[in-house]
Amino acid sequence: MAGHRNVCTVIFYTDDGKLLLQDREGIAKFGEEYDFFGGGIEEDETPEEALARELKEEIDYVCANLKLYKVYEFKIDEHNSRTEYTFFAKAPRLEEIKVLEGKKAVFMTLKEALSYKLFPHDDVIIKEFGKEKGFL
Repeated sequence: MAGHRNVCTVIFYTDDGKLLLQDREGIAKFGEEYDFFGGGIEEDETPEEALARELKEEIDYVCANLKLYKVYEFKIDEHNSRTEYTFFAKAPRLEEIKVLEGKKAVFMTLKEALSYKLFPHDDVIIKEFGKEKGFL
């Protein structure tokens, strides 16, 4: 699946500085262990509509308080690039979601998240978000 993709992701966070991430075992595209929830934006969708669809597909969750954080332009490798619409919202409790894609959903501190192999450039997003929120 080489080329440019428009994608949407959400940083689910808690007040005490934890992130809710997707365990990507069995579905990793670039060898990542964890990633934000989200996915590709289809041609007829806005980033908000795509994220709502992806959250329903991945964790059977409807998030009413998504806020756009930043739009990133990333080159993943020589064949892949992306425009990533990154949103943020308070994390749901684990009992509020049902993981339908990936192995599981996991809460971890930002420092713990940065110790794993993440989707390319997630570390940049986590560091920026963590500094702005005072978690790092």
